[in-house]
Amino acid sequence: MQLQLCALLFIHSILYKGFLCLGNSGAGKSTLSSKLLQMGIQVHNDDICIIDVENNKILPSIPYIKLWLNSLKNLNCKTDDYFPVHPGAEKFIFPIENYKKETVNISQIYQLVLKGSSKTSITEISNHTDCFLTLFNNLYLKQLLKYKDIASNHFCLLKKFTDKNLIFRAERGNNVSSDSFLFDFFSYFDEVSA
Repeated sequence: MQLQLCALLFIHSILYKGFLCLGNSGAGKSTLSSKLLQMGIQVHNDDICIIDVENNKILPSIPYIKLWLNSLKNLNCKTDDYFPVHPGAEKFIFPIENYKKETVNISQIYQLVLKGSSKTSITEISNHTDCFLTLFNNLYLKQLLKYKDIASNHFCLLKKFTDKNLIFRAERGNNVSSDSFLFDFFSYFDEVSA
C-alpha cells in the first residue's frame, strides 16, 4: 500500500468533465460546483482531487462537495437540511447524487483567479516554474512537506505532473459577476471540448 500512495498527489481543486480547476479560497470553486449542479451537470470531485500521476487520472474521491452558504441559497437549499463542515462554519456538506466511482482522465487544468481587471480572460501559463508553483500552492496538507522523504517524493511527482499537463489561468475581474464569469468559462469549455 505504501508504494501506491507514493504515486499520488492530493490537490485542492474540483473536477468537471476532466477539467481540473484549482484556486485559493474565494476563487470560485464552490460557486462553479453549485452552478454545475444547478445545471444538472455532474461534478466528480470537490475540494480535494486525488491524482494518479503515473496515469494522469483523477481517482474517485469523497461523494460530497462543500458549498458556501450563498451557493446553497443559489440552489434554493435550506441550510437546516445540511451539516456544516465544522460547528459555526458557513460552508456545508452537500452530497453528490449518482456519484461516479471511476477514474477520470485529466484533459486540462485551470487556475481560477480573482483579479482587479474588468473582464474575464483565459491564458496558458507558459512558464514551467509558474506551472509547478501553481500546483505546489494548491497541494493539500503542505505541512507534511517538512518531512524530507515526503517532500522529495512530492517535488518529483509535481515535476512529472507539470511535465504532462498544460495549465491555464482563468482570471475573473473584481467587477465581473460570478454568473458572467461562469458563462464565459463554460463557453470556453464548450469550445475546447468540441
